[in-house]
Amino acid sequence: MSNGKKAEIVFIEELLYIKHPGIKDFTIKCFEKFTSDYFWDFTASSSQKHHPKVSNKKHGIILHTKLCVWWGRKLADNFDVKDLDVIVSALLLHDLQKFGKMLDKDNKPTLAEYWGTHGPMLAVQIESLYNNVT
Repeated sequence: MSNGKKAEIVFIEELLYIKHPGIKDFTIKCFEKFTSDYFWDFTASSSQKHHPKVSNKKHGIILHTKLCVWWGRKLADNFDVKDLDVIVSALLLHDLQKFGKMLDKDNKPTLAEYWGTHGPMLAVQIESLYNNVT
């Protein structure tokens, strides 16, 4: 099953919050193109220090991502944000390459210092896809 299809199943509830079909389709396209294979199984933190215990086990990145969307929606409600589409999309995508693009044979990240660079590096890839799609 493709990563885009997995995202549509695993994040069905969260994707429903995105009302603009173009933003929803682009989000799914990003899952398809940029999701690392380990994303669906790994913990949210390699050190077990910077995330709640509940997300530091198998499938932890998924749970962490779902919790991020939940918190983002709660904050948006409190600040009366009307258009959640971009916020929800960003929260869904933010850790697609948490530990680099892939892991080596010892399950170590291929991206050195990934904790500080995974977001900006993914953002460059997403921007490039956006520029080629629009």
